[in-house]
Amino acid sequence: MADHPEDTLELSSIYRTEKNHNCFPSQSDEDFMNMEFKKDYDIQQMNRLEQMSKEMLLNEYVLMEKKNETLEAKLEDVKVAEEANEEKGGDPENREVFIEEDLSQKIVLFRQEMESLF
Repeated sequence: MADHPEDTLELSSIYRTEKNHNCFPSQSDEDFMNMEFKKDYDIQQMNRLEQMSKEMLLNEYVLMEKKNETLEAKLEDVKVAEEANEEKGGDPENREVFIEEDLSQKIVLFRQEMESLF
């Protein structure tokens, strides 16, 4: 063993580099995993849509259209509320009240949708 001190140094340096690489995933590993997940998710979504009938696809489209309209209306409300909040001096409590009111409106909307389905 004393004859080969270089081997010992090599092994210890390899151990240190492996140890550093395996402790925490790098940002690129995280990005890779996110991209792989998105790719797999998109494939599954396409498979699901391909298996739908025309009627089911139209229903899916109508639901997405309603969600889009709701989100656009909500976005507009938030913009108006933020502008009003800025004019009043930017009190963060006003925004919280608006969000609570928006949540209660959303609950009422969902209840109406559920009732129309039954």
